[in-house]
Amino acid sequence: VVKKHRNFAGSSTSKHKRHSVTCFAVADTPTRRFPPLSLVQTTRIMGSLKRMSALDLSAVVQDVTQHVVGMKLANIYSMSKRVFLMKFTGKDRKAFLLIESGLRVHITEFEHETDAAPNGFVMKLRKHIKNKRLNKVEQLGFDRVLHLQFGAGETAYSVFVEVYGTGNVLLTDSNRSILALLRQQTYGQAPLGASAEDGEANMAQIAAMRATYPVVGAQLPEQATVAWVRSVLENKAARDAQKQPAASQPDGTQPKSKRRGKKSHTSHATVTNALSESVLGPQLALQAMAHVEGGDRDYVDAMEDNAYLEKVVKGVNSALLIVQHVRDGQARGLLKAVVKHDDNHHLGKHAKKTDG
Repeated sequence: VVKKHRNFAGSSTSKHKRHSVTCFAVADTPTRRFPPLSLVQTTRIMGSLKRMSALDLSAVVQDVTQHVVGMKLANIYSMSKRVFLMKFTGKDRKAFLLIESGLRVHITEFEHETDAAPNGFVMKLRKHIKNKRLNKVEQLGFDRVLHLQFGAGETAYSVFVEVYGTGNVLLTDSNRSILALLRQQTYGQAPLGASAEDGEANMAQIAAMRATYPVVGAQLPEQATVAWVRSVLENKAARDAQKQPAASQPDGTQPKSKRRGKKSHTSHATVTNALSESVLGPQLALQAMAHVEGGDRDYVDAMEDNAYLEKVVKGVNSALLIVQHVRDGQARGLLKAVVKHDDNHHLGKHAKKTDG
């Protein structure tokens, strides 16, 4: 699976007049780490790849397992309200893990300017996990959630990084009871209301609530079947039925959409879109349909065509094989950025390359 996005123009105020980036989900070339750009720069440069997918996160797990697991967390730094840097040290080596809530998490080989004073959330992280060893990293099912475990047994702590929606970063104890979180959110029955700016008082209030972080992630099928594909299409049909336009107005006309040019959901009534909205996600859905003879079809018609569904099954299984290769370490995951400059400036105040 290879996705390329090139030649995204910078803003008129940017020192870097032109940026180009190539993003790979799976490749066999050596990894080039993505520099710690700001949220605005990241969104602009990455184009339609605005955040890491579940497949990207699977590749990150292998990368972190190979290069960071077993090392001691020397310190944690804040670079902004939602960007953090973890510094790990080992025997004659060090590693940096960059976390941007809701967007990405990966190893970086760049030096960084950090905030002069860490926020309350970072202070909470330092209190519990600084100088602890990273014992495990895993993905929750095939969700866009990364789990970092520091220490072992009853004294272990976990950091969960959510790379979906508006994102979040959470600290829990060995029982997954939430001790602190970056963004206000509700998990389970307990409403959690503290954020990084709220300080230790509200952080302590959260600890008293003892809400438990859910760790059951969406699971990919071991192997797709016609029944599984048909259930995906049926679920898509049920969701679309709930999106039907409101009832007619008294004059018999349909209410107009408030958004100009808004298309009907029927324009997305395809097998590809149904698979994209399933646990597969857009990347694997496109990969699967690329192998389907006859191409994409309306999912309602496809549900009644067993021969076509068999072809979709073969495509899905080929996509699942890619995931297996990533998880087994047979394919390398990377996020590659090539930034073109009009002068010899570096990547801005947040990054300075260390390896020349």
